[in-house]
Amino acid sequence: MKAFDRATPLTNAGDVLLVVTPGHIHHHSSVCGQADEAHYLFADDMSYNQQQLVAGEWAGVNANQRQAAASYRVVKQYARQHPLVYLPSHDADAATRLANASNQRNDNLIVIPLIIPIEL
Repeated sequence: MKAFDRATPLTNAGDVLLVVTPGHIHHHSSVCGQADEAHYLFADDMSYNQQQLVAGEWAGVNANQRQAAASYRVVKQYARQHPLVYLPSHDADAATRLANASNQRNDNLIVIPLIIPIEL
């Protein structure tokens, strides 16, 4: 999961990581994991839905537009390298993408809501 600037393992196996995805808020983080052949990014409020990420459209207010744009680029780069299921918290289609994850490939993205308190 080298695409992300900072990643902290959340499991002993290192297969689930807390990754830094700033922009929406300064210390925004997402959770990225791998199961079988798919990778899953639980992106919380990075975008409201997958289409916003794909189109490069902003999800409401961002604390830092430059950081948000960089986070979008990193996730898209990661999706080009790995079959990625992108699961944002407000995406009505996220559950369907998650259920169909075994059929997803690199051109499909997804994100799920997850908030983990971290000490700064």
